Amino acid sequence: MSTQRQRRLERPTDRIIAGVCHGLGDYFEVDPVVVRLVFVALTAAGGAGLLAYLILWIVMPAAGSAVVTGGAGIGKGVRTMAGELKDVGREFGSSISRSWPPPPPPPPT
Repeated sequence: MSTQRQRRLERPTDRIIAGVCHGLGDYFEVDPVVVRLVFVALTAAGGAGLLAYLILWIVMPAAGSAVVTGGAGIGKGVRTMAGELKDVGREFGSSISRSWPPPPPPPPT
């Protein structure tokens, strides 16, 4: 009898926004870019992709975290999502502040 490692649907630490697409890609053994394109298509077709992404962000545990079931798991997911959104906001703000104010225009010739 062979022992196989049980796959777990989770969001990895190397991610673009929340790791939902990367986690789904790893779980279903497809390229995360394909999953991202599906989410974009669903979002463009009526917004279902964005709603599904947000729900999965809350429900999917981060890589290596303990599995918490029931209402406690949802609460932990919301707190994790809020913290990650703060981090994304900080990163975005710092990248904007590095490029602001824009350089002055070149002098007329």
